[in-house]
Amino acid sequence: MQTANVSVALGGDVLNQVPVLGITPAEYLVLASLHGGHDAITSLEIQKPAKGDKAEKLEAKDVIAGLKVKYNSAAGEAVIAKLFTGFNPALPLTFAEVLPKDGEGGAMLVTPPSPDDLGLA
Repeated sequence: MQTANVSVALGGDVLNQVPVLGITPAEYLVLASLHGGHDAITSLEIQKPAKGDKAEKLEAKDVIAGLKVKYNSAAGEAVIAKLFTGFNPALPLTFAEVLPKDGEGGAMLVTPPSPDDLGLA
């Protein structure tokens, strides 16, 4: 499984960016969904796998468990549940599987739930 370092425009705001290091393609999908689509990821630097790198051997359940811990909010949990359904979902292994193709633009991948949907309003 590939990993990458990215910059994320929080809420799609290019003036408010943070680096996120060592993400998987699955985490890319979560970040893009939470922050407004592919355009929220303003840079992506795919890392060369080190020999014996743990990321090569990650199982879907471990990746999803890690995402649930890292994005432990109502919106994060809802996005993860929508993106990765089923008992043992197939996760993308490469960024080529998740990046938009030419002409697809930065469409939102999964619409995050509104505060009303989460009972927070």
